[in-house]
Amino acid sequence: QGFVEEDTINIECRVWIEKTIGVRKLRLVDFTKPCDSVNNVVLVVEGKKLNVSKDFLSVHSPVFSEMFYDKFDEEEREEIKLNDLKYEEFVDLLNVIFPTSIDIGANTVAHILKLADRFQIESVLDRSESYLIGSEKFDNLAKLKFADQHKLQLLMDHCLSYYTDFEQLKAIKPTAEYKGFSYKTKAAICGKILKM
Repeated sequence: QGFVEEDTINIECRVWIEKTIGVRKLRLVDFTKPCDSVNNVVLVVEGKKLNVSKDFLSVHSPVFSEMFYDKFDEEEREEIKLNDLKYEEFVDLLNVIFPTSIDIGANTVAHILKLADRFQIESVLDRSESYLIGSEKFDNLAKLKFADQHKLQLLMDHCLSYYTDFEQLKAIKPTAEYKGFSYKTKAAICGKILKM
């Protein structure tokens, strides 16, 4: 039927890749290289330089906005040292903020949430919360812990909706996670019990 020509089979097909495992997506921004038309400040983390845009970071973070444009002496400095950060974790945060193909994942969500809290980056907190709601990489108690630590109300509501009877909720109390929960989260759990 025309598929075999001179002992050769020609096959044409289309392939869609919906998910890859074990392959890191391409980074579109190299923060180690200066780009004069875009970058106007160098952040130094663990002695390593990262070239970024003051304006872009300031739009996403009131902490960066204040650091770059308000009362701090950093306003005129071309290099700013950031303390108490891990270089790779901070680069992960930058890759989430800047338009790259890097997404939040199971290996990065914990430190990205911590940094998004520190720098008050609401868009990253929202993306992290959405990731956790849809993720199957964490059990419900681990998600509840993230919700408690980072005040993620949608995730909290999602986690509490998982519990449908008193015995499930009762099983939370003896866990190490429960002992570390804030009073607000413990009250939400009690509220869920009272509604049953």
